Amino acid sequence: MSLKRWLAPVLWAVLLLSVVGCGVEDSAGGGQEQAPDAGVEDVSPDDDTGGQSDAQDDDEPDLEEESPDRDGDGVRNESDNCPDVANNDQDDTDGDTVGDACDNCPLVANVTQSDELCSSN
Repeated sequence: MSLKRWLAPVLWAVLLLSVVGCGVEDSAGGGQEQAPDAGVEDVSPDDDTGGQSDAQDDDEPDLEEESPDRDGDGVRNESDNCPDVANNDQDDTDGDTVGDACDNCPLVANVTQSDELCSSN
């Protein structure tokens, strides 16, 4: 038998199986179930999510991880002397490690940001 003669039916069988799909027999030995789709996200609505998928439930964004620069001034939070107020210049006139943009009295060194220390000078 020639190669073409037996290869054509094999290719047709492969094509037919890929179009129709192969079922996976269930554990009871009864009918056939369709094999689960690998990598397909479950997007059925949940009562507690307002219709969000399960993947979105598990992966709630953590602002600290998602945005290492909370205030958007171009300085990462761990190095920012005022991480909640944009101050890309990072000025700290009094040298108290609190940026002038957040400092309640930027001319008096005042790490605790106590108003009493600020008003006494």
